[in-house]
Amino acid sequence: MHEAKNDSEKARLFAEARAGHIAVLVGSTQKMGVGTNIQKRAVHLVDMDAPWRPADVEQRHGRIIRQGNQNPEVRISQFVTVGSFDSFMWQGLERKSRFINAIMKGRLDVREIEDIGDNTLSFAQAKAITSGNPLVLEKANADQEYNRLSRLERAHHRNLVAVEHTRAAERTALASATADLPLIEAAAERAVDTSGEAFAMTVRGARFTSRTEAAAAVQDWAAANSHHVINPYARTDLGVLAEVGGHAVRARLIAPFPGQKPTAELSLDGVPRTSFELDRDALIKADLGTIRQLENRVAGLPRLAQRTADRAAEAEGKIAEAEAMLDRPFKHGEALAAARAEVERVDAAIAARSGPAEPAAAAEPDGLDEETRALAGLVAVTFPRAARGGGGRSGEEAKGHTPAQRRDLGRGR
Repeated sequence: MHEAKNDSEKARLFAEARAGHIAVLVGSTQKMGVGTNIQKRAVHLVDMDAPWRPADVEQRHGRIIRQGNQNPEVRISQFVTVGSFDSFMWQGLERKSRFINAIMKGRLDVREIEDIGDNTLSFAQAKAITSGNPLVLEKANADQEYNRLSRLERAHHRNLVAVEHTRAAERTALASATADLPLIEAAAERAVDTSGEAFAMTVRGARFTSRTEAAAAVQDWAAANSHHVINPYARTDLGVLAEVGGHAVRARLIAPFPGQKPTAELSLDGVPRTSFELDRDALIKADLGTIRQLENRVAGLPRLAQRTADRAAEAEGKIAEAEAMLDRPFKHGEALAAARAEVERVDAAIAARSGPAEPAAAAEPDGLDEETRALAGLVAVTFPRAARGGGGRSGEEAKGHTPAQRRDLGRGR
């Protein structure tokens, strides 16, 4: 890839790769990153090293996992060296990818990162493979399974909390509907038909059979009551506005929010779920539409009773469903227990392999703080062969040669 010195040479090289004339193409992430369009026949991508950023890995893999690739499946491999610096590099990629995935998910809780993406999983496995300790790979796999099941268990418990809230809300709705239904049914039985010529309304003791005259009377009543001082903390009861269809209509003045106009709440007196709001100015300028609204409230009582009964039945069904879900145990409970036992087994095996601490450490202080000493212990577990290699001595020193002897050997003595 680096033999292509300019854009025209790169374009020619890419065209030959897409045509199948080039079987293997080698290049760096910078050279074969953005703008590399060779995915048509690409079937196998190999990461020869571990970059510093997870985005670089994503950029590499994007050369083969993209639209336009005619192969149904592709392969991605990583070359790593056991006991080398590759372990540190893949571990860094794993750590960075965890936080990046957490941010992309919108979860900024740094104390707990619940999920890791596919890249993070491959990073962890690559780190485990390069460590030279098969138990590290077992631990990576065991931790992955345990974390997955733990996330499912937490989601199960969160769902139970939501179901519990739903059950409480439906119980409240059921109690309200059960209490309101008899009142609404009784009001529906008392209702008097006011449709057509049967219209009649009483306002301030005067009976009107004309809707136009009734609207004018409502305007007079509203004008007479518009001087009421608005209580900013409660509804101001204005009393009975009128009587229509065998029911009294009660009016209450509602204090406005800052910048808004006050409104009037009208309802059939003593009948729940029949209230509606009107702008106070609309009440002062009441017309035939206002009268029709009052009539419709009375005429709609049978339908309101049916809706209330349906809501009570719906609440009962949701409560039964919620209780059934609350009694249902976590379906992956046994698998979670097995995964937890596997993690504990692997941890115990790693601890046993690391061996007991040297007693000489207590007699000869190493000058390390607790955090550095713990890190050194982790390195000893991850790279056991390096830890047994004589404390970092060179090969000649391990054989017993002093620096002077090495100089003599170099001169042929």
